[in-house]
Amino acid sequence: MKVLQSFLAAVVTFTRIPILWHLPAEAFSRASLYLPVLGWLVGGVQFVILMVASRWMAQDVALFLALLFPCLLSAGMHEDGLADFADGMLGGHTIPRRLEIMKDPRVGSYGVLALLIVSGGGFLALRNTAMDLQGRTLLISAVLSRSVCIPLLGTLPYLNHAGSRSQGFIPTSFHGWRTLLPLWPIIPLFTFLPSIPAMIAFPLVWGLLILWLRRYLQKQLGGLTGDCLGAAIKICEFSLFLLACLLWPQSPP
Repeated sequence: MKVLQSFLAAVVTFTRIPILWHLPAEAFSRASLYLPVLGWLVGGVQFVILMVASRWMAQDVALFLALLFPCLLSAGMHEDGLADFADGMLGGHTIPRRLEIMKDPRVGSYGVLALLIVSGGGFLALRNTAMDLQGRTLLISAVLSRSVCIPLLGTLPYLNHAGSRSQGFIPTSFHGWRTLLPLWPIIPLFTFLPSIPAMIAFPLVWGLLILWLRRYLQKQLGGLTGDCLGAAIKICEFSLFLLACLLWPQSPP
């Protein structure tokens, strides 16, 4: 029962899907640990959208619709985090100033540039990935990008607890070996990787991104915020799209 409640809490927290079932506050404190499971739901729907839409319209349009789905599902939650993250990190010279900028609901030039690069670059990378592997790439990236949050939550302190909207969704006792347990959803992904190089490259890039993000956040902020997690998801997703384009380039016509 607790597992189901926590997953439903993750659905309520990170999407706009309404859940009529009353959920206890404890379930919401574990919601972020179910992000990898939610990635399967999001990536699975993206896969279906791409497969179905490509039968009735141009592949580029079908791909655009598949990429649009997570943004609509979460009302741009992760994209908003990326924009705030870019504005704060690039526009502030001290930790307090960076955090202050990230709290500002307005989007600055750095945030706009980050959204353009990640969204546009991600689309171009997928567009130039082998057509029969675009759906797999969407599914793999949806799961791995959300899984990147788990090690960050387990190894970095969460900042701005007072008044933070994300405070209720952050686990209070989550460290050490416990950080590995919620990562079990990434194991089945290996069945979707069609080659040994891909089985090596995707986990390697994913692991390197975690190490880089952790070091960067520790140095620049001394911890993380909800915006940092949203940015981490989008940065990881974008990086995996580029990797897929590199591993599985689309054959020239």
